[in-house]
Amino acid sequence: MKYKRILIGLTAMTLMLSIPGLASAGYSDVVTDPTGDVMQATGPEPDDWKFVENPDIDIIRAEISETDDFVIVSLTVKGIIVDHVDYIYEIYLKDDLDNLIDISYSNGDLNMIVYGHYHVDAAVDGVGTDTLSIAFTREQIYEPNDLFISKIETYNEGQAQVDFAGPDAEYPPGYDENGDDNGDDPPENGDDNGDDPPENGDEDDSPGFAFLLMGIALVSAVLIYHKKKR
Repeated sequence: MKYKRILIGLTAMTLMLSIPGLASAGYSDVVTDPTGDVMQATGPEPDDWKFVENPDIDIIRAEISETDDFVIVSLTVKGIIVDHVDYIYEIYLKDDLDNLIDISYSNGDLNMIVYGHYHVDAAVDGVGTDTLSIAFTREQIYEPNDLFISKIETYNEGQAQVDFAGPDAEYPPGYDENGDDNGDDPPENGDDNGDDPPENGDEDDSPGFAFLLMGIALVSAVLIYHKKKR
């Protein structure tokens, strides 16, 4: 009986350590956005706008990833990340309880507001390239169970230009209709380029799949024990 318990225990422990789905999965989310959808205000009313070209605020992609030490939030634009007082790059994150984290970068300054608390001790990289990266620790955001991209907003305030992306983005009137006279139908909110953002990690890492493998391993261990006992 003692040999049986040790064998089953070791088998279960080995399986748990070898299946990533049984461990706490790292934060992972992606939002994509079509190009050519930068808007410029043309009047005082919310529906006074048109599409314009500004690749330096034209959002392509935003992503959350995680290493052993840092959570990394990245924003990719069609042009380059510009250090200028008129240019603002802002990403809103939310946790599994819909609490918000606001990260904004402009002209060398990073502002990071986590659940109403102000933080500036995050690392910034990528100015002058097409991708801005911000790195911080789980402790700085109070270690939520999960983390998602809520919306992305980029601005050229000097020209009253803006681009939006993300599932919670708020578009001006007419955006989802033929609200522009340049002949281009504005893209809808979401991932129109065919890349759907992953939901909580890989489907193969789901708990049901992991427990199925564990069950198979435990049954195998019991059969091995009975065979040796004979």
